[in-house]
Amino acid sequence: MKFGENANAIVAARFPDTLTSLYSGYNLLQIEIYIGDLPVSLILKVFDEGTDTSAGSLIYSQDVSNLIVPDSYNTFDLNLPILITGNDIWIGYEVTMTATQFVIGVDNGPVHPDGDWLFDLSNLSYG
Repeated sequence: MKFGENANAIVAARFPDTLTSLYSGYNLLQIEIYIGDLPVSLILKVFDEGTDTSAGSLIYSQDVSNLIVPDSYNTFDLNLPILITGNDIWIGYEVTMTATQFVIGVDNGPVHPDGDWLFDLSNLSYG
């Protein structure tokens, strides 16, 4: 689906401690995301615990621009494992795209309270 006007963005999903505590001590080794159109660039980002509506500090970043298969789910191996501590974690990506590209995967819902967060660069907040 393609909705709205296009813009460069940071998107992320929050994984709360009620979920991550089940995996405390394990390592995150891969991230899988859906990509629509082939972007100019895409950088995976993992953020530490923040609030219910805002990611914490950046703890991992990896450019995967040259590994993307458009219009499909993409699984990326992380260059370094990320230890799951049992605290909240935000997983997402920063995408650069042209005005005619629709990269971010969306669906008809329903809205999930911990997913579908888009960082608004003009307001410097998630919403």
